[in-house]
Amino acid sequence: MAFKLNEYEYQFPGRDDADYEISAKVPLGATREQFDRMLQSLLVERFNLTYHHEAKQMSVYDLVISKGGIKMNESPPEAEAPTDADTSDAAETSAPRKQALGADGFPAVPPPRPGHISYSMLSGRARWATINTTMQNLAGFLSFQLLHPVNDATGLSTKYDFTLSWVSDGRESTALSATFSGPTLLEAVQQQLGLKLEQKKGPVDIFIIDHVEKPSEN
Repeated sequence: MAFKLNEYEYQFPGRDDADYEISAKVPLGATREQFDRMLQSLLVERFNLTYHHEAKQMSVYDLVISKGGIKMNESPPEAEAPTDADTSDAAETSAPRKQALGADGFPAVPPPRPGHISYSMLSGRARWATINTTMQNLAGFLSFQLLHPVNDATGLSTKYDFTLSWVSDGRESTALSATFSGPTLLEAVQQQLGLKLEQKKGPVDIFIIDHVEKPSEN
């Protein structure tokens, strides 16, 4: 966030996922740009952080419309946010939900609410259900799943509702997946959404940490 990166794993080789708690006061009225600069300075100072950026050639994907056309449904006008009196949906979604496979062999997920997604990975099978989603958001989701940049090249500005189901290719937990056949993520995108991921080589901004130290407690 502080360095205006998307926090995809491929942007941070050798990353350390340790968690730290840092307390700091932000001046009243500070803009987001000012806050980012202050956060950068704090991280550099507290962790003795030095870093640089590199442009690395790697596989990237363009998300395009397949020859058969899109298979997604355009989202209707966005529903109004629930009022304080309507809390039944919030109560149900906040309770722990037992994961189970549906009749088609993929995880059963609850219908998503506007501005939310329903996602589940179980036994090497995944399902993502969403509403009011832009193609830019879809490209971002695919970037996280594929560990490679995905660029939205569809030219679509409409929001869509869809469900995407696929079998893990090995990055996630794949227990029992060998006994279940189904589309890979790339195949599912084409078969179920009417979109296609075209692979090519391109420069990607990589954040390289040259030096970092664990801060002392105070």
